[in-house]
Amino acid sequence: MVIEGILKAVYGGSLADSIAEQEYVLPENLKHFYYVMENKK
Repeated sequence: MVIEGILKAVYGGSLADSIAEQEYVLPENLKHFYYVMENKK
């Protein structure tokens, strides 16, 4: 609870809200890795 208060004071909101808004994008190196692994079979 104390940490939440500090984070709200520093960042102007809760940390979970800003994390939830971000969309995950798979990096190109991982796309390549999974492509190679899939086609290796």
